[in-house]
Amino acid sequence: MTPGCFEIAKFAVSEFNNQSQTYLKLNGILKGEQRQQVISVVQHRLILAVEVGAQTKNYEATVWETDDLSKKLISFMPINT
Repeated sequence: MTPGCFEIAKFAVSEFNNQSQTYLKLNGILKGEQRQQVISVVQHRLILAVEVGAQTKNYEATVWETDDLSKKLISFMPINT
């Protein structure tokens, strides 16, 4: 995983909670990768273990990060396992 991956994961869960008015808790990062999307944007794709009530479920999060370190949550979807 890349440096700063944990901060990106925390941002993704927090932003999803704000957007959906839920309370999910980050339990861990199962997988993380990044790639340059365009010159000034890096796409982070993470597989996260998230606490949903009394259960832990896996989610896939996509976050874009720009050169000025601003972040945008692109998607946050449960993974059926």
